[in-house]
Amino acid sequence: MEEDLFFPGNILFSDNFALKTTNGVKALVVVGDKASGFQNGYGASARFGHIRSFIQLPVIEAVLVDPNNGCLRKVDR
Repeated sequence: MEEDLFFPGNILFSDNFALKTTNGVKALVVVGDKASGFQNGYGASARFGHIRSFIQLPVIEAVLVDPNNGCLRKVDR
């Protein structure tokens, strides 16, 4: 969990299968969904085995650690 550089004032967090942002009232999916797997895609159509951690790159990108799929995934927001 860390400050969201794309939406200032929001917090960026992972719930294992999705990367989300919240302002404390409403959470929005950045990428991923409730189901696990491996699928490249936009928004909720992307699938991850398990998001262990992430790091934001300058404002519009993030790198997700997906150990269940044995990879790092780069997200362009």
